[in-house]
Parts: sequence; C-alpha cells; structure tokens
Amino acid sequence: MDRNMMLQGMQNPVVEVGVITGKVAHDEELLAECERNANNASQAMFCFPGGSQPINHDIMQGYTLLGMRNVCIPESDIFEIGLASAAGLCWDKWCSQRAMESDFYWQGIANTEQRKTKPLDSTTSDPPNGVGTHRAGTKSIINNSWRTIFAGDRIAWCFPKAPFHPKSGRDNANLFNGGDPLNYLARQGEPPTQFRWEYESYDPSDFTLQMAGAFAALEADQGEGGVKGMPYQNALPWAAGGAGVKERPWSSLQEEALAYRFGLWGVALTLHDTLRKAGRGLVGMTGRQIAAELKLFEANPDKLVTAGIADVLLDRISPCDPARTAAVDAFEDAEARGGTGNVLHEARTFDCNPQTLATHADKFYANLRAHAIDMLAIGMTSALEDKRSKVVGVAMNSAAPADTLHVMFGHFAN
Repeated sequence: MDRNMMLQGMQNPVVEVGVITGKVAHDEELLAECERNANNASQAMFCFPGGSQPINHDIMQGYTLLGMRNVCIPESDIFEIGLASAAGLCWDKWCSQRAMESDFYWQGIANTEQRKTKPLDSTTSDPPNGVGTHRAGTKSIINNSWRTIFAGDRIAWCFPKAPFHPKSGRDNANLFNGGDPLNYLARQGEPPTQFRWEYESYDPSDFTLQMAGAFAALEADQGEGGVKGMPYQNALPWAAGGAGVKERPWSSLQEEALAYRFGLWGVALTLHDTLRKAGRGLVGMTGRQIAAELKLFEANPDKLVTAGIADVLLDRISPCDPARTAAVDAFEDAEARGGTGNVLHEARTFDCNPQTLATHADKFYANLRAHAIDMLAIGMTSALEDKRSKVVGVAMNSAAPADTLHVMFGHFAN
C-alpha cells in the first residue's frame, strides 16, 4: 500500500457521540427507473454507469444516502426512501448539475445494510426492512472525493460530476465524464463500478456550479425548471412588483437565472446611462478603451467610476453622502415621465402586470433601474444559500482520497 493501511477502510473509527438516528429504505420506484435507464442502450449514454448491476445499488455500512424530494414524504420523516449511489440515474433529465442536485437531499450515513445482491442465498435478496441511519453526531466515513479534506473543513455532499458539470471535461481525468465505468477511488473491497454520492470541502468562494445552473436555466423551459419565455412582469413579483406582493412562485434556481438576466443587464444599462449623461463621447469605444478613458485600474480613477456605482445603488447608500442625492435626483429627472411625489418609490412599486409591454415600456425600464442591484443581490444570496444547504458536517481529521475521514455531522455552526 502507498499509505498506512490503518488510515483506510475505517480501520480506526471515531467514537460516536451526540448521535441522532433515522431510518431509510430503498426508493424502489426510482431504483427501478435507474435499472430501466441502464438497460436502454439509447438512454444509458445519458446516465451514470452501472445501473443494471445489483451490486451498485447495495446499501452498506458507512454509505451516504440521498433521497429525492417528495411532497408525500417530508424530509427528516421517521421513515424515508433513498439511494446509496447514482448508478443508472439519468442526468439528462435536468438542465444542469445544480438543478439535478437540488432535487435531492441528504438523509445520513447507513449504520446497517440492505443489499440488492443475494447475500442470503442464490435467489433471495435482503428483506425490504431498510437501514438505520446516522443523521447527526460523530461518525467515520471514507473520503471519496478527489481531494484531501483537512481537519476543520466544513464538508458538503455532491453528486459525481456529470458531463454538464462546469468543471467536467476531457481535460480533467479525475472527473466522471460519462465514458469511464470505473470508480478509481473504490478501496477495501468496495465495488469499483459503483459511483456513490461524494463529499468535498466547502469552498465559500466558488460559485461555478450555481452560475452554470442559472445560465442553463435561462434557455430551459419553465416545465424543465427554467425561465425561457418568462416576461419581465412575471419574473420577480415580490421584488419588482406592486406594494404588498409577497409571492415567491419560482424555485431558487429560477430566481437566480432571472436575477442575473435582469440584474446584470440592469447594472450594465445604468452604467451606460452614467456615461451618456456625462457626455464623455464614449460611444463606439470598446470596453478596453472605456476602461482606459476612465482610468479604471489606476489608484485615482475618473470620478465617473464612483458616480456610476452611486447610480446603481441609488438610495442604498448613506443619505449624508452627496453622491446619493446626485444619483437619486438624476434618476428622478430621467424617469419622472408624469410621475408625482417620490419617483423612485413609484418606480419600485408600480403594478407589475400591465397588459402590454409597449404601453408600459418606460415604467418597466424605470423599475429595472430601481431594482437592478436588488435583483443581482438576490442571485448572489440565493446561490450562497444553495451552497450552504449542502454542508452537513465538519471534518475532525485530515484525510486523503480513499482514507478514513472522521466527521461531526449536524452539530455545528453553518
């Protein structure tokens, strides 16, 4: 062995304290779907490999269980249904890795076993009694990620990386790419054909997965969890709608896609208006030329750099700052168009369901300007909450890939 054998195979498990238990059985309906996918040659190419082999569906001690969200079975119910591996799961059903993972939730670590192979005799499978699970407390598992996890790291669960994962591809042999049926991290007798749920160190600065999911949702139909064909007045009614509107009709992924669609463009158009009203003659210049003109990368950039940020933030900055007064006054001068009283307030609260865009184009634009930074913030905070929802524990030791990892599950400050 290349490393101390006592670091592998959970030879020295941590003492279990603070334990909260549960119970999970095989999700027979989803498992049957995975088996059908694997046995259909035209479908199997869009699935995680190994779905036709019963050994890849076995639940053994120390395996992580994930369940598909189901309105009929509440999460953390006394009895749940789930799977121990992705074998046969069709990733092509979703528009992105993010969307796929969002349909599942963490159920815990198996304390007992339930097999789909025939351990009792040549014809009899384990009875469908389910397995006991470890939901919280100290527990030893195998680090089945491709990177070392260090003591003190928060750990988050994830799927094996499917081909549409933004970090997947032929340039990285360590990532599942849809073509290799073997899991090279399988150790200590684990099935090398079984791709199980993985863990990784939580990186609060990496939003690649969330951004890729939001972008994919831009061109996915609403029935597929996307926002294609959704008009502005339906986009974020609780943020960009009338006073008192509280509905949040869309998923977090849809909200993020809409937030980037309108928030990013709203900020860009606001900065365009900042340049235009300053009369700096930047029309026709490239972005590189504009950055040079504004001395953007110098210690003392042009005053328009700060003015543009003020135009984006509007009344989100201190009322004692003259930049706020200038930004709000400029907004109201540009967007009044017959409005009365507080033009900025009216822009944020106008009726968000007019019959025709042509009739209300000016109000739409004023509303976008007033809410652009809020929408962008929605996208960023929603992505953060999605990342945080995957955190399930804190590492108590450092463990290389395939080594034993001691974890405090559940009892930690997220």
